[in-house]
Amino acid sequence: MLKILKDNLNREITYLRISVTPDCNLQCFYCAAGGKPVNSLLSFDEITKIVSAGAKIGISKIRITGGEPLLRENLPELVKQISQIHEINDISITTNGHLLPQLAHELKSAGLNRLNISLDSLDPKIYKKINGGSLENVLKGIRIAKKYFDNIRINMVVIKDINDNEAENFIEFAKENDLTVRFLELMPNKGQSTNPPFLKGDRGILYYCNPQFLSNETLISNLQEKYILTRLSDNEKNGSAEWFLVDNFSQKIGFISPVSKPFCADCNRMRLTAFGELIPCLHGEERISLREVLHADNYEAEIIKKLHFAASQKITNHQLDKGKTSCEMKIIGG
Repeated sequence: MLKILKDNLNREITYLRISVTPDCNLQCFYCAAGGKPVNSLLSFDEITKIVSAGAKIGISKIRITGGEPLLRENLPELVKQISQIHEINDISITTNGHLLPQLAHELKSAGLNRLNISLDSLDPKIYKKINGGSLENVLKGIRIAKKYFDNIRINMVVIKDINDNEAENFIEFAKENDLTVRFLELMPNKGQSTNPPFLKGDRGILYYCNPQFLSNETLISNLQEKYILTRLSDNEKNGSAEWFLVDNFSQKIGFISPVSKPFCADCNRMRLTAFGELIPCLHGEERISLREVLHADNYEAEIIKKLHFAASQKITNHQLDKGKTSCEMKIIGG
C-alpha cells in the first residue's frame, strides 16, 4: 500500500493547484511582476500523469490556475482527463471571467465542479485602473457561468484607497446575484518594490504590509458598522477562508488573511507550475522539477517520490511578517 502524502508536520496534502499558463489577458498590478520562463508548457497528458500519480497517495482536490487559465487552448480537454481519475472529487478553476461566455458550458460538460472568479471592483474606471480590463466583460462572464454552475465564488483583493470602499457593494452584489464573495488581503509579490511599515495584527503580532495593504481585521470592523457578521463554527477544514454569516441570513462571506492571520498550520496544498515545477509553499524558495521523470519507464513511481520529497520541504510558516517572499504570482498561479 502506498504511503499517504504528508509533510514533516504531519499535515496531509490533499490539494494540488495547477498553473496551465503564465499568460494573462489582464495586467493586475499586484501580480504582474516577475519574469517568464523559457521552458515549454507541460502537455495535458503530462499534467494528467502527475495528477493520476498524486491521486494514488491522497490528492483529491484540483484547482486549475494561471496567468489566465482559460487562455490555454482546449482547456476543457484537460478538465475532462482529470475528471476521469476517480480519486479526484473536486475540480475548480480560478479565472478572471472574460472568456467564460465561450467556455462555461464546455467546462461544465467536461466535469468542472466549481468556479472562482477574480473581480476587484464594480466600478468600470477602478476595474480598468487595477488591471486594464473591461468590467462589462467579466460581468457577462458571470451571467453566462451562472447558467451552468451553482457554486461561484467571487474573489476580491482589497486594496487600500483604491477599492476598499466597495466591500459593502460586493456584499450586496453577491446577495442580488446568488454568489459568494471572499475578501483577500493584498500579498507581496517577488519583484515588486516594497516600503514595509509594520502594523499590529489581531493577535498582537507585528506583520508586514505595504502602503496599499488593508488587513481583513480592519475590513471586518468597518463592515460591522452596517452588518451583523456572525462567525461560522463550521469553517471549511483546511480551508484558507474564515466564513461569516451576514445579518443572520443565509448569505456567507469569506475573508482570506494570509498576511495578518496566516493559516499555514492547516495548509494541505502544493502547487505545480505550467513548466513542471512543484512548489511546496507559495512564498517559499523551494522548486522541484518533475520534467526529467515524466517519461521514464517507471514514471508513476518517480513522480510519487518527487511528490513526497516536495511535501517534506514544506515550511512551518511563511515569512510574510518579515516582508519575504519568492512568490511570482503569474508564474506560480493563485
